[in-house]
Amino acid sequence: SSGINAEYGGCPTFERITLQPDGDPGWGFSFRETSSGIYIIKRILPNTPADKSGRIKSGDEVIEVNGQNIVGWKIKNVVELIRTHPIGLVMVVRHYPDTSPPPSSDIPPSSARAIMSLICTLKLYTILRD
Repeated sequence: SSGINAEYGGCPTFERITLQPDGDPGWGFSFRETSSGIYIIKRILPNTPADKSGRIKSGDEVIEVNGQNIVGWKIKNVVELIRTHPIGLVMVVRHYPDTSPPPSSDIPPSSARAIMSLICTLKLYTILRD
């Protein structure tokens, strides 16, 4: 598994990120909601708290905002939660590694993601079993 793990970026990781306001309104990121109620970072604006943190990337999933699990929330409630904490924002995000196959690979991207998903599940099982 080390070969494909190295080629396809590894398993998702979770990170708690704290953003501090910089005097301008907003935190500097936009997100979209998936049909399953997951919020995905769409864009990071330059020279904003999100950009300056260097830790939030397009494609990250936002799992928690200021201690609240937001998966499945209505988007207006998520926006309200973010806006009602002007002195700081703490988010838990899930970073997904790049699972695009190398240019020379004959493996389609969807297969690469499926393979990595299986590897990550097996790693988690091994950790939980021990």
